Amino acid sequence: MSSDLPYELFGTDAPTLGEVYVRERVRADRDADGRAGRRSSEVPAIVPAGELVLRRRHAVVLGAPGTGKTSMVQRLVHRWSQAWLKPDGESVPDQRLLRLVPVRVTAADLTGQGTFPELLAAALTRQLGARLDTMLDPAMFVDGPAPGVDWLVCVDGLDEILAPGRRKNVVRALRWRIVNGGSHRFLVTSRPLFLAELRPLYEAGAADGELLPFTNDQLNWRTGSPSPPETRSWTWPRAPMTTACTMRPFGCS
Repeated sequence: MSSDLPYELFGTDAPTLGEVYVRERVRADRDADGRAGRRSSEVPAIVPAGELVLRRRHAVVLGAPGTGKTSMVQRLVHRWSQAWLKPDGESVPDQRLLRLVPVRVTAADLTGQGTFPELLAAALTRQLGARLDTMLDPAMFVDGPAPGVDWLVCVDGLDEILAPGRRKNVVRALRWRIVNGGSHRFLVTSRPLFLAELRPLYEAGAADGELLPFTNDQLNWRTGSPSPPETRSWTWPRAPMTTACTMRPFGCS
């Protein structure tokens, strides 16, 4: 599921996310404590999106609409899950991936009634649906999935909780879990929100990241023979695509 394109396409077969994915970069440039909303005076560090999470226990990544926040999360979950699924004896390029087991939920999944493990189990059960024989047991999310291993809970779309009060409750719950430690690490994605809404997460120690737009080197388009702009085909490095999926790439126009 994590390799599926996060958008429905009509009239064409959707490629897998790996076929069209361009690796995003994150600029981490807010002071770790987020005090008074001041940005660091140092030169911002630009790193691959996954590196920010591997370096810091918790992170908030902001991005404008269409910049690929959900695709980023799904790709990270897919890549890091594959590290656990490699056959015995096959080496993992980055051993740090074996310290985390990633799961993705939407921020809205955390607005329901129940404990944090119950909400996680319910959300993942809904995602997996008929692939499961039984409901996931909330007890599996109380502690880490294995000794010395943490859950990486990717909380996608904080901004999509439209009611400010409910969004505030989710931020408070995440802050509490960050401050009190445990076996859960968090990657939270959102469109830009007022700093006052996110400050509790920064003050709790979450790193601040901004999802950067694609560069010309990452994304190269060609218009070919006479064709209107809306039918341009786009080429990703090492993965040329000319299907309907790539004719209107979100966040690149």
